[in-house]
Amino acid sequence: MTKRKLEPVFSQDVNSMFNFYDEKSCQFECRLQYAANKSGCIPWDYPIPKGFSGLPICTLSSADPNMDGLVIFENAMDSADSLSGCECLPNCEETQYRTQVPI
Repeated sequence: MTKRKLEPVFSQDVNSMFNFYDEKSCQFECRLQYAANKSGCIPWDYPIPKGFSGLPICTLSSADPNMDGLVIFENAMDSADSLSGCECLPNCEETQYRTQVPI
């Protein structure tokens, strides 16, 4: 396993829609920006990321579900590609354990 030196992330140094840095929040914001770019809209019940304030609200108005903004948005949020290009660092005070079960 390779180790990398992580510099601390301070909330005031992060250009984010959240007040405090958290890896999961960073990943959510990446997914949200990706989905907004793909669909060209934001659902009414999602926060609006910085720089996206002019986007319309997604609706279910299309006869073809594959062309519907809301469907495109939800599919993009669930896409593995939504985290590509994200540089979310792990939380500073988080411990992860790996377990193995002998077979």
